[in-house]
Amino acid sequence: MMPTYIWHAHVDAGAPDSVHCILLDELGDTIADGTREFAQALFDALGVDARAERWEIKPYRSSYFSDFLDSDDWRDVWQVVWSAHLTADRAVELEDTGEPIVETEAEDDSWTDQKRVRDDARLPCLVIADFDDEEERARARSRVEGRALQAARGEAGAPPPAFHEAEVADGVRQLQVDLGPFDSAFYAEGSGYAVRVREACERAGGTVNYQDRFA
Repeated sequence: MMPTYIWHAHVDAGAPDSVHCILLDELGDTIADGTREFAQALFDALGVDARAERWEIKPYRSSYFSDFLDSDDWRDVWQVVWSAHLTADRAVELEDTGEPIVETEAEDDSWTDQKRVRDDARLPCLVIADFDDEEERARARSRVEGRALQAARGEAGAPPPAFHEAEVADGVRQLQVDLGPFDSAFYAEGSGYAVRVREACERAGGTVNYQDRFA
C-alpha cells in the first residue's frame, strides 16, 4: 500500500464545511476522480469529525513540490499533483499542528490504468507561493495580474489566472495561481509564462518551493 500525502489542508474561507488540500502520492500516478471512501479517509487522517458528502479532485502540474528544479527532465520539475475540495455534512475545524503535510494510507479505488495521467496529457499549471504577511501576498497577486505579464500570458494562449488564497501551517499566507491548461510541449519547452509568474511571486517576497519554507 503506497501512502497518499495531504499538503496544506485548510478550511475554505466562506465555506466552513469545505476543506481544500493538495494531494501527492508515492508513485505520482494513483489518484483519479476519488470515491466517498477515499474522501472520508482523507477527513479521518486530518482529524475531521464529519462525513464526506462531496468531493472534487483535479490534476495539475506544479513545481512547488519538486525536489529536482534543476533537472533536464521537465516531468521532474513540473510534477503531477491533485487539488482536492472535500465537502462535509457539517462545519469542520482543522487543528494547526504546524506541519504542512499529513501522511495517510488512503487509496483511491476509482483509479484505473485508463485514468493514468499520461505525459502528453493537457493539464493546468499551478504556481504556489508562500508569504509571511498579507501585504506581500497582495503585492504578488497584483504583479501576476498586471500589465507586465499580459504579453507573456497572451503568447502562451492562457486565460486570466485564477487565484486561491489560504492560511496554512504556522500562519503562512499562501497564494495558489491556476494559470489554465497547457499541452505537454509548454512544460517541455521551458514553461516561460509559468516561470515568469513564479518569479513575480518571488520578487514580491514569496517562496515558491516547499523546501524554502517547510523543509
